[in-house]
Amino acid sequence: MSTIGEDTDGQLPPVFAGFSTLPMEIRVIIWSLAMPHVPKGRTIEVAVCHDLQSVKHSCHLETGKFCGSYSSCVAYLDGHPFSEVDIITDGYFALDPDFPLVDLGGSAVEDQLQALSLLCRESRDTVCKQYSQTIRVHREMWRAGVRTRTVRYDPGSDVLIIQNINHLNSSHGDQQTTGMPVHEATSAEATTAFPKHTPASATFRQTLSTFQNVAFRYASLDVLSDALEPGQVDSEVVPIANDDIVRLMTFMSSMKSCYLWLDSTCWPEVQMSGLSRVEDLAIFSDMLSFEQLIISEDADQILQLYKHRVERVRAHTGESAESWYPNPQDLDHMGCYVPNSWLEFID
Repeated sequence: MSTIGEDTDGQLPPVFAGFSTLPMEIRVIIWSLAMPHVPKGRTIEVAVCHDLQSVKHSCHLETGKFCGSYSSCVAYLDGHPFSEVDIITDGYFALDPDFPLVDLGGSAVEDQLQALSLLCRESRDTVCKQYSQTIRVHREMWRAGVRTRTVRYDPGSDVLIIQNINHLNSSHGDQQTTGMPVHEATSAEATTAFPKHTPASATFRQTLSTFQNVAFRYASLDVLSDALEPGQVDSEVVPIANDDIVRLMTFMSSMKSCYLWLDSTCWPEVQMSGLSRVEDLAIFSDMLSFEQLIISEDADQILQLYKHRVERVRAHTGESAESWYPNPQDLDHMGCYVPNSWLEFID
């Protein structure tokens, strides 16, 4: 073994020159030990910007079979009973301006993972084995030149936190959205509201469908107004509509757990890190706490809406390169992230 001596005047640190001669198994162990510690259940917080379109179908109601058309239904006529089925034609992930504490520059852990993945093929293979998927996040709503960061994640343990759901139209760059500002676009940019990629939405839908743990930002205006002092100006908090949550949930084909992520504007006792997790909000059903009952009732409503939509979606299942029909998972309960102080009420 030879080393390069370390000096106080900026010399290189000691190096183990015999590393390449070690058995492969030993080198893999060393690369694994070099990986930074990433706690289970870390959160990846984004806004979803997508083009979601609804198609009216009468085929299954009239014949019991799906017509197979992705753009229209041959059986649907004005006035006929119909089922509305969603398709996603495009989409991307972005940071949300309502949560400025998130830094696209990345934490030290993310920087260490990136450095390790670029060091050599062996180190990259070690990182990719642990964090097998990547998500590309835009710093803000897409336009030409917006910075992005690619983050590696473990779809089985990491939690995708959806802070806002923004509806866009793939044909017009100046469509109004919810929760995020619309940037002025040049004539070249105005033809699309989405980054260019081929095939359309493939990367977005693949990423969306890999996460097993998903949470949606939950803000209750009832709780917020009750907490405001007399004469205090109302907050500009815009809750995500339950129907928007349900519609997006149906596209998460790997989802095993779904949570409500409490917006700290309404629940200031909630911290952005070190949150406690309750897996099933049914435990709040017999409690008298005003906040807990509101969350439990809303979660139950979302869950029931989701179950009804799953039945409808499964009756109209299909897939094409131009559009994407979902393959939703069964879900029998919802949970949430809650303040630690609430856990004392749990048996």
